Amino acid sequence: MSNNITSKDKFSNQEFLREDSPKSLHEFSYTKNSYENLIELSNILQSNLKIDMIHNYNTFLVKNNIDINITDYIKVLNKKSFNIDINFIDDFLNCVDLNDCCINSNKLSKHNISTTDIENIIKLHNLILNKDYKISTVHDISGDGTYINYKVYYLHPNVFKLCLLKNYHLKYIQYYMFLEQAIKYYNDYQIMLLNNKVHKNVFSSIILNYTYTCLNKVKLCMIK
Repeated sequence: MSNNITSKDKFSNQEFLREDSPKSLHEFSYTKNSYENLIELSNILQSNLKIDMIHNYNTFLVKNNIDINITDYIKVLNKKSFNIDINFIDDFLNCVDLNDCCINSNKLSKHNISTTDIENIIKLHNLILNKDYKISTVHDISGDGTYINYKVYYLHPNVFKLCLLKNYHLKYIQYYMFLEQAIKYYNDYQIMLLNNKVHKNVFSSIILNYTYTCLNKVKLCMIK
């Protein structure tokens, strides 16, 4: 699969990006370790994005002088144009301030990430014990009554997210690819909003000066 970008793939803000993608995001089939599928995913994200809809949304916010935070903007933008699963975004954002190894590795099991996967990632990235992760030994009793010991890893939030991405989890790859675009469009909106406020302030200043000048003229006329 070629990943060259031709001129016909470039669109202005007034045009829709391609809508003739062979697959929707919901039909997309991802194969682990496949670079070609990552390229295809990128094309699908782009083809589902309506630039003019985002431009119109930004214009609506600016005209109505609406200043919303980036989290709310991302959620609305996703609903309007991307429609991917970001239900976990608040949980992820709440983890940003946590500078501790506090996430139980058992939470990764539902994503089919095993203890062996975690250990391989730790070795691959030379992660540091008690900084990037902690280990706890759990003593338990098996179904047949024998005592067993097993390791439980407690991960730093960044390591937890790294495990999700290293396991090529489509949902989280979509999320981070979407975030890059959302930040760009939020930045566009903030610049538009700032320029609009500047123009309004300049216009208000002109009106105020004009009014003041008129009042002075009226006063002079009354004196005469």
